[in-house]
Amino acid sequence: MRVISALKNATRKWSFGKKSADSTLRGMLPSGVYALIKTRCTDWRLLTKTAAEFLGVSEPELCSALAARIKLPFLARINAGHISVFPEGLTLSKCRELGFAPICNEQSITAVALIEPSKKEEIFRFTGEKPVFLSPWSSIAQALDRYESSARRPKLVPGVESSLERSAAEALKAIVTVCERFGRHSAQIFFSGESATYSFTASDGEIAEGAINEQIKNSLVKLLDRYFLAEIDVLELQGGSTRRVEVTTKRTDQGRTLYGLTWGEESGLNEEPLLVCMENRGVEKGGATPADVISSAPESKSESAPNLLLVEDNYTFAQVLERFFSKQEMTTLHAESGAKALQLLSEGKVPDLILCDLHMPEMNGSEFLRNLRADHSLQDVPLIILTSDDSKEAELGLMELGADGYILKSEDPRLLALRVKRLASYSSRRRAA
Repeated sequence: MRVISALKNATRKWSFGKKSADSTLRGMLPSGVYALIKTRCTDWRLLTKTAAEFLGVSEPELCSALAARIKLPFLARINAGHISVFPEGLTLSKCRELGFAPICNEQSITAVALIEPSKKEEIFRFTGEKPVFLSPWSSIAQALDRYESSARRPKLVPGVESSLERSAAEALKAIVTVCERFGRHSAQIFFSGESATYSFTASDGEIAEGAINEQIKNSLVKLLDRYFLAEIDVLELQGGSTRRVEVTTKRTDQGRTLYGLTWGEESGLNEEPLLVCMENRGVEKGGATPADVISSAPESKSESAPNLLLVEDNYTFAQVLERFFSKQEMTTLHAESGAKALQLLSEGKVPDLILCDLHMPEMNGSEFLRNLRADHSLQDVPLIILTSDDSKEAELGLMELGADGYILKSEDPRLLALRVKRLASYSSRRRAA
């Protein structure tokens, strides 16, 4: 804290727009210290993170001190809405390039969080002139990840969808509300013929179920299919609270289809939601009632199942992919950075295939690919780049570096699974030969 106090009290002459974060930081530090920090920083967006680590303080603390010096409000957490509010021409790639994240409500961009104030005029070309906040790059990157996640699901906006689609969304909110009254944060929705029911395990261990209006069955199936292995915004519940729900399971057996949902405290955990095979049974009008169920045993994986190394800094998205590949009978090892992935490879943990995110801090996908292909023992390991950038130039550049595939995160996950299986299977056979 003494370091931050000293930095804040150094001088207070500069006003917003006349100094960049870079030059402000240079004025706050001894020239030798600043020069050493600059040599350690490989990405201009990581300058405050590098400086904070060198000074032994947190990045938010240092950014807050910088904001005070530049006379900008500081924002530690950024409210990221739905990417559909982005104006024409503004892309996530451009946000990352300029080091900023829009701050949105449900209709429009209301402000901008950036890491480098000197780039505000260029940013305003895309967003229009907006209030500006200084934020750590880690917070900006997390907000952009949330925008990227929102691109995989349509926005639920009252007045845009049909009345049945709105009713399906309301049914999901009602299911969440009922389950939480029993202390639960997961449920199953079951469709058979024209009927639809939901089931959950109450806190006392009993299984309970309720009925869903058959008129919204088709709309609810469509909604759940759309959000399978992605996140759903369950809008405001009673009292104004919100939930983010994940549809993690879909299984069809003898004309019956089961969807597994998790949210709140249990969302994102490695545990699979309870999978049940429900027989025909009545539903009492008085509410949820106990019922007999048979839990399904987990599927065993084949001994020849492909082994994947997933290099992805977005933990939530990595968990989604791991669950998805597990359902495809593939085993996954997760590395949260390119450096960690290289460490695992150096320890002999060589997979049948590597799936790598393009945009990561410190070492991006391109740099990781260069390091991988520079190692003679790893030159033949297939690598697929996973990105939100729909750019032919980027794709061509990565293929020239040695990538074996380039897949958009917005593509159908089944297409990703097919490509991964094909390349991993070929790699496994080649190594066994």
